[in-house]
Order: sequence, then structure tokens, then C-alpha cells
Amino acid sequence: MEYEVSLLEALQDAGDVKSFRFTRPEGYDFLAGQFCALRLPEVGKKYFSFSNSPTEEGYLQFTTRMSGSDYKNALGALAPGGGAVVSSAMGKFTWDPAHGKIAFLSGGIGITPVRSICRFLADTGAPCSVRLVYGNRDETCVPFMSDLHELAARSADLKTALVLERPVGEWSGHRGFITGDVLAQELPDLQERTFYVCGPPIMVEVMVKLLDALKVDKAKIRIENFAGY
Repeated sequence: MEYEVSLLEALQDAGDVKSFRFTRPEGYDFLAGQFCALRLPEVGKKYFSFSNSPTEEGYLQFTTRMSGSDYKNALGALAPGGGAVVSSAMGKFTWDPAHGKIAFLSGGIGITPVRSICRFLADTGAPCSVRLVYGNRDETCVPFMSDLHELAARSADLKTALVLERPVGEWSGHRGFITGDVLAQELPDLQERTFYVCGPPIMVEVMVKLLDALKVDKAKIRIENFAGY
């Protein structure tokens, strides 16, 4: 099904990342981590994960890097009140209550469904141990940095480890890329966790190979690719 929506507001995040909040149609349901198609007049549709949780009522939020494509330019030019169309929610990159321990391996804008799930778990008080290992270029371009700090402060079950390729300031955290050594430090109980891997295709491919080398059961790995456009 398709639903007509209108833009409520656009919010600037880190670097060239923006979040767009649209009206949430009455009766529109989605699960944290799912995605939908967002169709704009004249430029067609693209698929976006919801970056808000179902518990954040009153709007649907999509977060993206403004790449300069025709679609992104049209999205950026949309004024409050401007119309669009969303499809029904879809996708299986969602939290399973049967998983008491999970780990997210994410990169860049791949954080959007992760943020949705983490916010949902924090809001509902679900009994789940969450570890997020999150790679970015530097500390100036990390989407949802303040949200991640706020969620970690609210829940002792959520811990985030940032991995920065090229930090621009003083940085005492992990440098470079997500490696087996990083995972060994941050996830000593690695074999007990279900993994959610989300980011650019090449990053997802590398992470799946890394988990395979670490003997993680393939049945405990879920993936979501963000190709970009």
C-alpha cells in the first residue's frame, strides 16, 4: 500500500547528513529496523530505513547523506508541507525478543536502522544487552552522536564503541577500521551474540568475512546494505 505524507521539518545532523520528518498516516505501523519506499513528485522513489523508533509517535523520519543526486536535491528542496508518498514498511532487519545479546557492526549512514532499534529498546525497557561498534571517517561526520550518548546514558545495557579512520582532534578511542582486534576488545562474549551488520556494501562484505574468520555462526548474522545514490 501507499500513503500520502507531507514534510514536517528537515533537521541538520553531522556534516552533510540530514533527517527528514514526515507526517505519520493514521494506522501506519512499522517495526524498528524496517524500511520503506519514499516517492517524490517527478523524481521517483528511493528506499530508506526509518531512523526513528515506532515509539516516537507522530512522524516518520528518514536520514541520509545529501549526495547531490537529482533525488537528494529534490528531497532537500522540499519545503514544510510539501507532499510525498511512502509505501508500507518492509524488511527483516529487526530485533528478535529471543536474542538476549546482540551486537551491531555499522558504518556511516548505515546507523539509521540501528538508531531505530536502539531507541526502541531503550524506550520499551526490553531486556537486551546491546553493543554497537560504529565506524566513521572522523568525529565531525558521525550521525546521531548525541542520540547515541543519550541512549547509552539511559541504559546500562547499551554500549557504543566508535572507530575513526582519521580523527581530526585528540582521540583516545579506536583508530582505523573495525578489525578482529577491535571486536576482541569490545565483544569478549562475541560467540554469545547475534550480529546485525549494516553499512555500505563493501563494509558489510568485509564484516561478514571477519565474523566468518572468528567462527561466528552464519545463522547469527543479519545484514543490511546501504548502496547510496
